Amino acid sequence: TQSTWGAVRSFFFLFCPCSVLLSCVLTSRLRISEPGVQRNRRCSFMDNLSKEFERVTKKQRTCYEQVDKTIEALTSEIARCKRLLEERESAMETDGALSSDQLLCLLQSNVTKLQAQATVQAAHKDYHVGLSKYAKAIDKTLNADMTKAFKPVQFDKQTLNEVLLQHFLRHGHVEVGQQFSKESKLPLPEGQDAFKELHTVLDSMTRRDLLPALQWSKTHTTALSAKKSPLPFQLHRLQFIHLLTTQPQEVALAYAREQFEPFSTTNLTEIQRLMGSLLFVNRLSTSPYADLVDARLWTDAIEMFTKECCRLLGLSFSSPLEVTVNAGAKALPTLYKLSTVMQGKKDWFSQEQMPVELELGREFQFHSIFACPVSREQSTSNNPPMILPCGHVLAKLSLLKISRNNLRLRFKCPTCPSEQTASQARQIFF
Repeated sequence: TQSTWGAVRSFFFLFCPCSVLLSCVLTSRLRISEPGVQRNRRCSFMDNLSKEFERVTKKQRTCYEQVDKTIEALTSEIARCKRLLEERESAMETDGALSSDQLLCLLQSNVTKLQAQATVQAAHKDYHVGLSKYAKAIDKTLNADMTKAFKPVQFDKQTLNEVLLQHFLRHGHVEVGQQFSKESKLPLPEGQDAFKELHTVLDSMTRRDLLPALQWSKTHTTALSAKKSPLPFQLHRLQFIHLLTTQPQEVALAYAREQFEPFSTTNLTEIQRLMGSLLFVNRLSTSPYADLVDARLWTDAIEMFTKECCRLLGLSFSSPLEVTVNAGAKALPTLYKLSTVMQGKKDWFSQEQMPVELELGREFQFHSIFACPVSREQSTSNNPPMILPCGHVLAKLSLLKISRNNLRLRFKCPTCPSEQTASQARQIFF
């Protein structure tokens, strides 16, 4: 009896973690393989993986149900045998009752009839066959040779280390940054204390505590005013709403009288609206001022505070490392497809311009872009924008085409009726 119970417990604890681990591994692999991928015709291969995953999970559930049913039958037989043994020991007369050895033999016979081992092995075999097929489908679909999509670049090691160090500090990993600075033999930047202060304030704002942010804003009033930053008023407005919803109305009104006066000339309309919200203090969420208690205002305030702090430090809002990695990840599918299509053809790595357009989105545009109104092509270093005497701008190749490669030939501007020569055009820089 004890050995049977031990086998049941061992099997149960071996099987349950396996099922949980399967779900975790498969789910994580799916999430890693399709970040932000939308289900459309262009990602049909992900649909195929999803179907395979559904088959595996279905077999996993079937296997679990069969094993659970088998364990229940085993435990039922063991409990019945245990009950009969206890009744026999407590009974005064044992005439006609089965002996202990007979009961254990009966239990062994009933367990053999259940064929528990064969049932469990069959369920596991079917389940692991499906799991093996799914793993092969993942390897076939997702394990692509990404080395085809990029060319080796000799990075400046010191510059790369400086970017990594700045990334650690910007994200509040001060101890990691200090250790990295020590091992890479790079001096810590002057703004490390400012980064530490930034993340201290952001942690407080996450907890709905605006006092550190208001103190920081007060300390940097001159610099914020010079840049005409809206941050100080936005913080005071958010603090007013926070007091109005968590404190007595008199506290919020006293705060408004004390803090809103300096903004009466620049934000009068918003202040008037805040005062109007006092009439609905007990039901702001269902009033015309419901937008004032929107949780997204806290997210916007955190983002604005981070931007203003980075502006004062002379840094971009996003980490250069973060921007570079995100841009590369977004461009990688297009580059990989290009490398597959052009395999065995002309080496596109040697070209100065990409053979395809990489649409990264406006969040990755940091410089002005000029597109020629004639050729509709984007200007490059070999085809720079040229300004005509009339003030209109063309690409250099378009200018040479219109002038028929003759610098003295007069031609009419494509935009206006002015006439000029190509020699009068000048290159402009954005």
